[in-house]
Amino acid sequence: FWDERSGLRYLNIRGQRRCYDFKKVPLESEEKSLAFAFDRSAEDSLERKLKRHLSLYREVLETLSAGVTVYGPDQRLRFFNHAYSRMFGMDESWLSSEPSMSEVLDDLNRRRMLVEYSDYPAFKRREMNVVSGLLSPMQELCYLPDGRTIRKITAPHPSGGIFYIFEDVTSSLELERRCNTQIEVQKYT
Repeated sequence: FWDERSGLRYLNIRGQRRCYDFKKVPLESEEKSLAFAFDRSAEDSLERKLKRHLSLYREVLETLSAGVTVYGPDQRLRFFNHAYSRMFGMDESWLSSEPSMSEVLDDLNRRRMLVEYSDYPAFKRREMNVVSGLLSPMQELCYLPDGRTIRKITAPHPSGGIFYIFEDVTSSLELERRCNTQIEVQKYT
């Protein structure tokens, strides 16, 4: 039952799977030691539920056509979906390395995938301050140099950090503009 290793072990106790954290402490006499175990079944169950929940959460975000990113409180990229990497032509292996927000913004700016700001350093500072300072969601339209219009929704993430959703609304805005033009033409006729 006992081996020389300490740590978590799963045991079947009266027909139930239980998780125990075993510890072994040597006593003054080198030949003797004290061994004890803590029942960690409740914590283990909660951890498994959390992992399952996070897995489902990521699965849902991956199916969205909108680009999604999540930055942790340390301003490192913790999650992105494939729609985001396609929307901005990002290298997924680089994104998977959890680059900082600063590195991502610099990459997007260098490739002209951001709104062109006359004072990019000031914009970058404002964006990075949002991670710790945003209290409620906000959205804005971003007009990119390539002619696309992106709706950016920024919200605080429940576990700290920030959550972004990027939606390409170029087609719907163009359709709305054409419809409004047609209505105006009909009014004048």
